[in-house]
Amino acid sequence: MRTSVRAFALDGQFSRQDVMNLFAQVNADGVVSENEYADLQNLAQSNWLRMPDHIFQLYGSVVQTDMANLHFQGEELGQLQAGSSAEHLDKLLKKWFMGQDHPETTNASFTYQYAQGTLFGSKNLISPMDIRAGFPNLRNTNIFAGMMTVAQNDPNAIRNLFISNGDGTFTVKLFDGPQVKFVTVDRYLPADAQGKLVYGQQGATVNNTSNILWPALLEKAIAQAAESGWLPAKASNTSNAYSSIDGSKSNSLWAGQVVSMLTGRDASVGNQVTTGTLSDLLEAYQSKELVTVTSNYPPNYGTLAHANVATGRCYTILSYIPAKGGSFKLIAATGSGTAKDVDGRTVPGIITLTTAEFLANMQFYDTTVSNMW
Repeated sequence: MRTSVRAFALDGQFSRQDVMNLFAQVNADGVVSENEYADLQNLAQSNWLRMPDHIFQLYGSVVQTDMANLHFQGEELGQLQAGSSAEHLDKLLKKWFMGQDHPETTNASFTYQYAQGTLFGSKNLISPMDIRAGFPNLRNTNIFAGMMTVAQNDPNAIRNLFISNGDGTFTVKLFDGPQVKFVTVDRYLPADAQGKLVYGQQGATVNNTSNILWPALLEKAIAQAAESGWLPAKASNTSNAYSSIDGSKSNSLWAGQVVSMLTGRDASVGNQVTTGTLSDLLEAYQSKELVTVTSNYPPNYGTLAHANVATGRCYTILSYIPAKGGSFKLIAATGSGTAKDVDGRTVPGIITLTTAEFLANMQFYDTTVSNMW
């Protein structure tokens, strides 16, 4: 094995394909021997082979301890060890490098189907208008509000989260505080019997070559990452499942927490929107902090005094105009089009509110803070 490692690294770096070739060699005799296991562990201790950071971390996830290794495709698996079978190692490879351990869906009728389209669309641009959340199939609009806010204010931060592997898979970068984490996703996404996506990019048909895939793939990456146990702690969000990011299961993340996961910036979440805090909110927004707001949720959280404001919905601020008392242009996490509210109303995705209307209908705001972790 050591001879092969040196041969693979002759070109000056140890690539993703080199790692996969190495695992294939280990698997050749059907079992991970004690010597092979020791060598695999040694390679994970320091990056003397100069693997790219994402490859080195994914390699470590295969050969070292990670909570996510306890299961694969809904069945028990476990950490790699001396004596593990080739099948065991192959499943870990498929999990971390091929993205084949798909998150469990919230409905047994949803199936994974190959999604046509491109990561960022035909114009290769990133916009909050790209996004359609899967509400009400999945109550996680805060995740998409976080995506929208980053896309609106720092689109390159979204672009830099994705590495195309050239084989229909993408390595996705996320942040756990100041630490970088990586997962791999493939192009298979949950869809209904008609071939329409049911979560991120809800309603898009899987065979539409115009699909913009980054929001749905990023949502899937966060659902996969839950199994490693580092997402902000909620009721039950340590499974490789969309339920781990489902608000109806008490697993809803604050939009600010999502912004932190996408940017590595610290965030203050759950701040009350009041006349007393409005100046703080505006100062944050005008200082280029990433701000999201959440509407009232009657009867527990205020009332809705405006017919176009959705119930308990997270919004991204598209613009603020100070003139004539001030007005806010907002986009809902469900997207720019109309959407059904939980109370049966049809509400627009983009709304404009005066400052008075904003104060009467908004309950919370999240914002990044200028200091880093």
